[in-house]
Amino acid sequence: MSALERATSTTLVGRNIRVNGRRTSARLEPSMWTAFYDIARREGRHVDDIATEIANLKRPETSLTAALRVFIMAYYREAATEQGHKDAGHGMREPAQVWSNQGTFSEALEAVSQLVSVAA
Repeated sequence: MSALERATSTTLVGRNIRVNGRRTSARLEPSMWTAFYDIARREGRHVDDIATEIANLKRPETSLTAALRVFIMAYYREAATEQGHKDAGHGMREPAQVWSNQGTFSEALEAVSQLVSVAA
């Protein structure tokens, strides 16, 4: 499957993750799972640890799945800012030797804590 096909796939994929040491599941689009695992790899963290942090910050009325989506989107939106590009060394003649995503990661977590659930 091509990257475009993965990105436009509407089929949700359920995966088991551990949140606060307990197994739970979340259903996300394949491209969202890929993005979540990419973030974990870039941050040097396990997806379960990130999911636990997200779960602990989200509001009780917000689903874990919604909070995961907000975190993933906020992470990439923050990375796409001018500062995010500078931190990553984009547009430089020499690539940046170290890229700390701590600001991006923190901003994405902040978005989760601000998430307001829409009543169904």
